[in-house]
Amino acid sequence: MAYLYADPLLIEVVKDGKRQLDDFNKPLEIEQEFDQIVDCLRKTKKKFTVTKMVATCDNLKSIMAARPQMIHISCHGDCLIKKVGKVERKSYYLAFEEVDRFCVLDKLTEDRLNKLLGNYEEHGVKVVFVSACHSEMIG
Repeated sequence: MAYLYADPLLIEVVKDGKRQLDDFNKPLEIEQEFDQIVDCLRKTKKKFTVTKMVATCDNLKSIMAARPQMIHISCHGDCLIKKVGKVERKSYYLAFEEVDRFCVLDKLTEDRLNKLLGNYEEHGVKVVFVSACHSEMIG
């Protein structure tokens, strides 16, 4: 099983025409959740390995290349609302972390995620569990 977690603390915003970093969200209980998952797996008395990594796009690619049977993603999730004419369009994302800047939000949208994952024949993942708010569409 692969356990990917992200808890970005900062988001890049534009204020007064300048890009800057601002507080993003409240911290998640990542360690507690991970410990509970491992405890549940141990109770099955089956042999398993768990790979735990920060949820970045590069780490997701690396995990997919290893062909795990299960992936658990724990992070924040949200939705962007864009107005196109009179119609509001929602675009959901998972709050991953940027590869080059530790703890900075990288909005992994459904389109980006689909490109990263490819098709089932390429990765063979059987179960993906997404633990994030507003993840119903992207999950």
